[in-house]
Amino acid sequence: MTERNCVTIVLEGEFDIGNLTELSRRLKAGEVGDDVLIDCSHLDYIDSTGLTQLFKLHQTIENSGGSVYLTGTSTHIRKLFTLTRLDSIFKFRD
Repeated sequence: MTERNCVTIVLEGEFDIGNLTELSRRLKAGEVGDDVLIDCSHLDYIDSTGLTQLFKLHQTIENSGGSVYLTGTSTHIRKLFTLTRLDSIFKFRD
């Protein structure tokens, strides 16, 4: 049995087309673990581009046998995931 590696990524402020660089860089560099925990406790806003980036991360991690978890989601951020039905894809830990 191998030990699983979990990487935490903190999203802060607005996660939109203007500031996708950190998550994009980590994805391209392969700097993600077997599992990824996305800390949304400091996230104020996310647009469709941000949601798309999270979905791409989810696909990459799930295809390699891992999981993506979201934590610290505020009521309005969680509602956005519900409205877009992405709440059925992501795993939430609050």
